[in-house]
Amino acid sequence: MGALALIPVLFLSWRILQSNKAAVQGAVLELHVKLAEKTAVQVEDWIDSIDSRVKIAIVGLKARMDWADKKELTRALVEAGSGVASVTLLRDNGGAILEAFSPVLTGASTAIEVKDAQDSLRRAIRSGGGAELVHGPAGPMLVLHRPIQGGIYARVVVPLRALAERVAAQRVGGTGFAVLVDSQGRALALPEGRPLAGLETWQITRAALTSGGSIGSSEFVDPQGVARVGSYAPVPGLGGAVLVLQTREEAYLASSDARRAAGWAVLVTLFVSLLAAFLLARALTSPLLALTRAAEAVARGDFLARVDLSTGDELQKLAETFNTMTARLRSYSV
Repeated sequence: MGALALIPVLFLSWRILQSNKAAVQGAVLELHVKLAEKTAVQVEDWIDSIDSRVKIAIVGLKARMDWADKKELTRALVEAGSGVASVTLLRDNGGAILEAFSPVLTGASTAIEVKDAQDSLRRAIRSGGGAELVHGPAGPMLVLHRPIQGGIYARVVVPLRALAERVAAQRVGGTGFAVLVDSQGRALALPEGRPLAGLETWQITRAALTSGGSIGSSEFVDPQGVARVGSYAPVPGLGGAVLVLQTREEAYLASSDARRAAGWAVLVTLFVSLLAAFLLARALTSPLLALTRAAEAVARGDFLARVDLSTGDELQKLAETFNTMTARLRSYSV
């Protein structure tokens, strides 16, 4: 009966463990989403800072000034520490009028292929100017086109590798990391020691690129069979997203530890409860058993049987009454 009484306790404990598991896992996913969103905002802020400097320069280039001043203005855009690889003033047919290259960035003059540059310009002319990501010989590049006047455009090329590497350097626990992907799902920089083969086809990547600009998270299994927890946040300026990935085992380690500790606590509680029930039952039944054995002895004619109890309750009074009865029976039998 005592074991049956513990069934509701076991059921309640199981429900509490399940609720705790869901709460911890929900908190982990929320934390991953916040990290992805924060990183995406930092990337957008960096892009906006570059774009703001370009817009200020464009205002100056539109003003009436001689070519020497315009050349000095474009050179200021690529000065050390600006992060800009090159600035080119060009006609709508692609002919360069004025060019300035970063003195500190290696390969600044060949940051993007000629064909890619021409295609990017044609798209910018159709859209009235804009920004897009182009993969060049030196890695991913942010290419900005801004109209100046009379069919003349300013093209600003900004390397993204350093930015992508800063994102990829972020760590979440021992196995978690962040990665910046383009509109095709390609990683702009890979976290050290993690090849991420076929990242473009991963479930979390496709979800990020088809989310309509919203944030989210999910659990999934990558092509190598590793169960992961992932979150994502869009980066509109690049048409891509920031992904935060971590193995499911590590992400929910705290949940597993908590459940294990709670499980042991439940087992210890059950053991103590059963032991207490056993000792209580023994304490209650022992006097009754002693009275029963003494009564059976009297029934066999053994009037010397006695019951000595010191329980301090009705059972003790019953035992004393029993002993008085057997004493009288002994006197009658003499």
